[in-house]
Amino acid sequence: MTLQGTCDTYIYGSVEHVKNNMLELLNIDNEENDILFYQKISNVLSSIGYISSNEKEASTWIRENGNLKIGILEGTITGNYQAKYIGAMSRERYRKEQEHLLEEICENFRMNRGLDIVTLRLDHLYSIPKEKKDINNICARMCLDCLRDGHIKAKADHVFSLLYEKDAVEYIYQLIKNTKHERSRYNLSSND
Repeated sequence: MTLQGTCDTYIYGSVEHVKNNMLELLNIDNEENDILFYQKISNVLSSIGYISSNEKEASTWIRENGNLKIGILEGTITGNYQAKYIGAMSRERYRKEQEHLLEEICENFRMNRGLDIVTLRLDHLYSIPKEKKDINNICARMCLDCLRDGHIKAKADHVFSLLYEKDAVEYIYQLIKNTKHERSRYNLSSND
């Protein structure tokens, strides 16, 4: 099933870098500091030009109004499509939309079937990693950054609580053990 206004487009970088390219406009979200990932994405972005209406056309470009050209193919971006995977904010918005949709499905199923179905949200779950490859949460990443840089980087306006995995297991156990639930949705968090 394809949503209206969407399609799959694969873009590959070439050695011909254009004068005004997308790398100048976009930041690469590379939290893992993967140099190979960065090089691949930067090569693609630097080979896609952007032009204003008075500039001469290149072979691959995206205009300010959403029109695009890849080789001999030309197209446009419809006004009703929102990005889902490109950009940290787009991914976060899409993830939240999907969470909300799944919670609604569970709630409808609970209401229609008359069952005791509970939806759990685990807020910023973390664990203590045994190896570097196990670093998969913000707490462990910040600790590793502190060991490397000598300080922890944090944004003053980004406040959240962390939930240790063993605490989460205990909370889930207590919820399962309880035969009657007051609510259909619970947020598990260490925050008061």
